[in-house]
Amino acid sequence: MKLLKRLFSVIILLVVLVVGVGLFADSLVKSAIEEAGSEALGVKTTVDNVSIGLLRGHFSLSGNQIANPAGYGDGNFFELGAGNVEVSLASLLADKIEVPLIELSRLRVNLVKGAKGSNYGTILDHLNKFQGTGDASKDDGEGKRFIIKKLTIKDVVVRVVPVQELNLGALDVPIDLIELKDIGSDSDKGVLLPELAGIVVEAVLKRASASGRLPDLIKGGLDGQLSQLDGLADAGIKSLEGLTGGTQLPGGVTKGLENVKKDAAKKLKGLFGK
Repeated sequence: MKLLKRLFSVIILLVVLVVGVGLFADSLVKSAIEEAGSEALGVKTTVDNVSIGLLRGHFSLSGNQIANPAGYGDGNFFELGAGNVEVSLASLLADKIEVPLIELSRLRVNLVKGAKGSNYGTILDHLNKFQGTGDASKDDGEGKRFIIKKLTIKDVVVRVVPVQELNLGALDVPIDLIELKDIGSDSDKGVLLPELAGIVVEAVLKRASASGRLPDLIKGGLDGQLSQLDGLADAGIKSLEGLTGGTQLPGGVTKGLENVKKDAAKKLKGLFGK
């Protein structure tokens, strides 16, 4: 009987420890994500909820928001509905964590263009400084590093906020899927969490620009700033792949199947002198 009581007490203690560690881990991961986004992008980053399943090697998050810079309204620059992460339990205690899969969904990005600047311009300027092109300190950053085998970003809408003064109308640019593979695998060091936050923003904006649907008033400046970023290249990412595939463009961006067909048709006409 005493043995059974002791065994029962041990089981209860283990349950309490697992629950307690889980709650503590939730708070730690939530803070880490918020700090990473703020560090890389220079604006307040928040997460509503993080849930970690230690035994399953999985965690989820919801309500990730990146605020607008000052002067561009009270809304958010970036909103993420849900995220799911699979992680290798064996690598959790290592300095470099292997992540088989990250899935991000219901992502909304709001582009605000003003007479003297833009919310995306301010954020990309900060991201460019954070990446510190040519700065040796970039390779010496402290913290856990990650190698992500596959990152998918689904159900994305990049929204152009209307500005009457600039004769800029409202516009939604939908993106079905962005898929990135082997992030950080080209380097023994992997990527830091703030670097990953920058990679997501850079990938979404490059894909939106490559769609050809953004107004020239926004696309010109956006392309110029994106060309200065090196987050994707440094992480070993060679291309962005969409739901329908596509053809690779300079800078690692793909264009849609319809544009490929149009290009092919033009070339065929040229061959026959028409």
